[in-house]
Amino acid sequence: MIKDMKTINLLNYNENVVVVSTKHDSYGIEPAIDSETPTILPLDLEEILYINGNSAAFKSGILRFPEEFEKELYEDYLRIPNWKELLTIKEMEDIILHPTMEKLMKLVGIKDIGTFDRLRGVFTRLKNTTDNDISMRVERIIKARAEELRRGIRNTEIVIKPKDITSAIQTEEVVAIKEQNVVLQKQMAQMQEMMERMFASQSGNIDANDDNEEVKEEPVKKPGRPKKN
Repeated sequence: MIKDMKTINLLNYNENVVVVSTKHDSYGIEPAIDSETPTILPLDLEEILYINGNSAAFKSGILRFPEEFEKELYEDYLRIPNWKELLTIKEMEDIILHPTMEKLMKLVGIKDIGTFDRLRGVFTRLKNTTDNDISMRVERIIKARAEELRRGIRNTEIVIKPKDITSAIQTEEVVAIKEQNVVLQKQMAQMQEMMERMFASQSGNIDANDDNEEVKEEPVKKPGRPKKN
């Protein structure tokens, strides 16, 4: 299937420009709109093979392909057997926001500095631009693994423990409580508005009744004896 295609889309899910060079040209692929909407650069198979031979763009997962072509491209043409282990931006977000023992093991198991730098970039973006509370333990693990890679330690010495995900679970509970409070506040505001409208309606009826009532004056009797006929 791949060999019969004129072009294959390269997908950039990153928040920065990715530059790649082919045998005859260079391309700057613009940043993605978000982690689910990549920018696209169509290239032919020969250009893709040249990029793979001269950069780590595909080996480290910086650039991706449409899901339906991944297996054939990675295994038959690019010779990247561990392609299923390459973390996407969406997976990095999930590790940071919803850590589990398995996900944190993936985090500390990253050996490629470029990949880890992308994860740190995702972490910084989430911390600065979202309302999600990020676990302090996850932040410490990211800093510890970054220090290991800086010192050239490829196989991590960091031990992931159950307590490393405790605060994350608590964070999710706090978020749920906050959402419930928002719903309750909206319901209270709606009830208050209904009560105000009801009181206003009752007050209007009372005023209208007062206006419609006629005041009848009783005749005043003068003092003294009644007149004789």
